[in-house]
Order: sequence, then C-alpha cells, then structure tokens
Amino acid sequence: MTGIMQAQDYQYLKQDLSLPRLSSYQHFFKPKSPAELYGHYCWNEAISAAFFRLIGIVEITLRNKLHSALSHHYYNSNSIGSKASND
Repeated sequence: MTGIMQAQDYQYLKQDLSLPRLSSYQHFFKPKSPAELYGHYCWNEAISAAFFRLIGIVEITLRNKLHSALSHHYYNSNSIGSKASND
C-alpha cells in the first residue's frame, strides 16, 4: 500500500491480516487511524525479520561450534574425517 490509506484499503487489510491479529496491535499501540495501525504492523514485521536473520546466524554458529567440539572429543584412529571435522 502506498499513499494515504482509504477506508476500502482498511477493509482489505482486515480481511487479509484478520481482525484478531490486528486487534492486538489496536489494543497495545492505540493508533489513531487505520494507516497508523498498518504502520505498526509493518514495523513489527521488519523487527521480526531482523530477529529471524539473527537467530539463523546464531543457530549456524552454534551448530558449527558443537560439531567442531564433538569431532575433537570423539576423534580416534578409526574415525572418518579429521580431528576438526569428524563424522
């Protein structure tokens, strides 16, 4: 949506995002207009996307560190791979 939100836009917004979802934004932020309500929704979506990316980076880093530590700990002469990356 671009420009000023019209009443028709708000009707589509309610249909597409659902009234229960929007009501939590309405209750918490108490926006003065449908456009402001939608702005809060978009702001939350942007923050959620940023956290999701951060969570992904943490998950990959943790998984790699665990693999390295476990490879080092359980490595023996019969292992496939190396001390740093052991299957």
